[in-house]
Amino acid sequence: MMTINNLMTLFNLNSKIDLKFWNKNGEVIVANGVTPTYFDFYKNIVNIHFDESQLARTVRVYNIFECNGKEVVL
Repeated sequence: MMTINNLMTLFNLNSKIDLKFWNKNGEVIVANGVTPTYFDFYKNIVNIHFDESQLARTVRVYNIFECNGKEVVL
């Protein structure tokens, strides 16, 4: 298991990570090999960049439930 604080430290490293999170409709999004480009501690959001498709997406940190194969807990 990984705590939410450990997850936030991974965002500051700017290395490739694998994420699973829920979108606003409740669907599970699998993001493999994405790079966090921006992290806002106070708003609890992270911008991730999909390297294959060159898309960027903003994700709420509390919607992430798995990172690098480990469950994320509050």
